[in-house]
Amino acid sequence: MASKKSRDRKYQLADELRQHFDTYSKLFVVECDNVGSNQLHEIRKNMRGKALVYCGKNTQMRRVIRELEEEGRTELEKVRLACKLNIAFVFTNDSLPAIRDMIVENKKASPAKANAVAQCERDYPQGYHLSGAFDDVLPPGPEHLLQDYQGVY
Repeated sequence: MASKKSRDRKYQLADELRQHFDTYSKLFVVECDNVGSNQLHEIRKNMRGKALVYCGKNTQMRRVIRELEEEGRTELEKVRLACKLNIAFVFTNDSLPAIRDMIVENKKASPAKANAVAQCERDYPQGYHLSGAFDDVLPPGPEHLLQDYQGVY
């Protein structure tokens, strides 16, 4: 069970999210995969005064949006259904194209990581296969060690 301090913090964040939905008339739902904390800090700094970036727990965001839907804000159903994986809300009252341009300006390519899904499509020439990329450099298996050193005792 959550401690009293963390429970109070959850209620505070839920109230903040509810307040953002009341204060701002427009929002973007953006994907935050492979976005580091420093990059997120720079994005928030660049958007200060024009937009607000809210990153939170998906379950909590869905709960708050569901409560707002029950209070009569049925247009938020699509937003609630978009709360999957790593997302953030960008709230604004400014023009959407200007904020979208700011978001795109701050987009950076991230380095490849093990077991990560590629962010862009990659095409390889016909006949090229990754498993055989080093066939001419590496021997086929461990038996080459025995063959190379037969007779040396």
